[in-house]
Amino acid sequence: MNKADLLIEDLRPEIKRTCSGIKNRKREKAAARIFAVLAAVFLILPALLIYLGVAVAVIAMPLVLAAAAFLVLSPVLFNGRAS
Repeated sequence: MNKADLLIEDLRPEIKRTCSGIKNRKREKAAARIFAVLAAVFLILPALLIYLGVAVAVIAMPLVLAAAAFLVLSPVLFNGRAS
């Protein structure tokens, strides 16, 4: 083995660690984007339905959807790192 092969073998764990860090950051960014889109849908859709006067029962929808959004999306909120 030449020096380049030995160097590559020595750096392999660091390369794997760096790649996994990059993958984790990409996954966190995607999760944050998904959370933002879903949160916007959960907030805008009921407000739009009320504004359009779809039904009187829709008045309770923002509270129900906000509670559901918090329950469904809370793992994304609490799993992320502070950056």
